[in-house]
Amino acid sequence: MQVFFESRRELAPTIWEDSFRPERRVDFVPGQYVSLALPGVAADPRGSSRTFTMVSLPEDPYLQFVVKHPDKQSAYKEVLETLKPNDPASITDAMGDVILPKMADIPLVFVAG
Repeated sequence: MQVFFESRRELAPTIWEDSFRPERRVDFVPGQYVSLALPGVAADPRGSSRTFTMVSLPEDPYLQFVVKHPDKQSAYKEVLETLKPNDPASITDAMGDVILPKMADIPLVFVAG
């Protein structure tokens, strides 16, 4: 699906929130992810796409991703950092099943490493 870069907002040093406007509503549940492909990525050994978890809500008009931009970054992130409003990109369908259960009364434990 085609998406269009909308805006970028700094959340913390080297941490940015990028917003994209999809051509149509994206069907996903919180916790799922997409692959974001950028045109014009050259000489990046990992290719022209990366996988990002959506941090926006399904009903939001924009898809948002939080991205770390270190001092030394890949060709992919260099292109991502220079996107201008309305620049095109593409995403895959939402994937992933590491999502919260529909029944809110189920106890959960989260462990991070």
